[in-house]
Amino acid sequence: MNTKDIFRLSSTLMLMLYSIYADAQYCTSDNRFTEVQYFNNSDIKTDSNIVYGNANDYLGSPEDLIMDIWQPTGPNETLSVRPFILLIHGGGFINGDRSIMSVECKRFAQRGYVAATIDYRKGWNSSNPNDGEFVAAYRAQQDAKAALRYIISNANIYGIDTSWMFMGGISAGAGTSLNTVFVNEAEWEATIPGITSVWGGLDTSGNSLTNTFKIKAVYNVCGITGQFAIQSEDMVPIISFHGYLDAIAPIGTTPQGTSGSSVIHDSLVANGVCSELNVDSLGYHCPHEKEFRINRTVCFFKSIFCNTCTTHYLTDTISAICSTPPLGIENLDFKNYKIEIYPNPFNDKFNVSGELKIFQIEIINSLGQSVQTVLPSGNLQTIDISNLPCGLYFVKVKRLNDSYLEVKKIIKQ
Repeated sequence: MNTKDIFRLSSTLMLMLYSIYADAQYCTSDNRFTEVQYFNNSDIKTDSNIVYGNANDYLGSPEDLIMDIWQPTGPNETLSVRPFILLIHGGGFINGDRSIMSVECKRFAQRGYVAATIDYRKGWNSSNPNDGEFVAAYRAQQDAKAALRYIISNANIYGIDTSWMFMGGISAGAGTSLNTVFVNEAEWEATIPGITSVWGGLDTSGNSLTNTFKIKAVYNVCGITGQFAIQSEDMVPIISFHGYLDAIAPIGTTPQGTSGSSVIHDSLVANGVCSELNVDSLGYHCPHEKEFRINRTVCFFKSIFCNTCTTHYLTDTISAICSTPPLGIENLDFKNYKIEIYPNPFNDKFNVSGELKIFQIEIINSLGQSVQTVLPSGNLQTIDISNLPCGLYFVKVKRLNDSYLEVKKIIKQ
């Protein structure tokens, strides 16, 4: 082995050791990075009105791009660097500002993160046939990437571990986060030819910084992205919250070529990437309560730190508890109660197998209405719903007189 090979091997081992150390550093046994508020209000420092870039708005006028940052301080802060999350507000790419996400930023900082939120260019020229909502989404993605480059460039100032970068948001902000992960310039050009020549590249707008970054996971509240863009090489763990009846950002696919949370979830699961989808079966646009979303998200992220991330499709608002061992998204061991449903799709009957002796099985229709309940007598149950019309249903498995455990989608043909 020559000197160069030894140097490469040494460098590789050092990177591996650093990665293992970083994972262990955030997979803590205390309440940090959990649903528990680890830092008090007085421990949180806020830096406001930071200019992270400048770019022309849809009318061609230069616009300063502004960011606010929250970070934990005080006697409980023992880490020199912390994971980072960028939170982006919604508003249909035409309304809203960064203040919308200030409470969520503070909540993430209280749990141990450095958190930031941004203003980005909004609006479009309705009299210009080459402008529109999709072009506004492109500009928002440019600004989000400029903000992330700024964070990487200034990580030492804010004590950020650049190997643990998360992002997310609500509605248009969630879509911008998903686009940042999934959609590249070539895919934008295939959708809107000439967009990069008019508005510049995704990585060159807003500021002249050239820092690169990798997003570890996404916090997605009723976001959508390009159906064509969800490719396996781009996939990262995602926790999503969506209303099943959302007509603004549909949970499925649309004729316009967008895909919502259910499509994203199924794509991740098919590729072995951890995903959690929380669905309000009777909910419209972004129905889940803020504290519920934050607590489930920090527990989902901590499971990534600890390499215990588990995929789930949930239709009940189950509170996250990851502060108490064993570490998980709650104090229920899903692995011990895993169920299988087959065939699926089916005609009139399907089978449910697993450790079911203490469970109740409930059938719920696509409107969130309970249509049938079964008390199984063994580990294999055949369920007949020949009396119900064809369509989408959910099978909800519960411990008797206890919390919900697992939901699976089924289709009656």
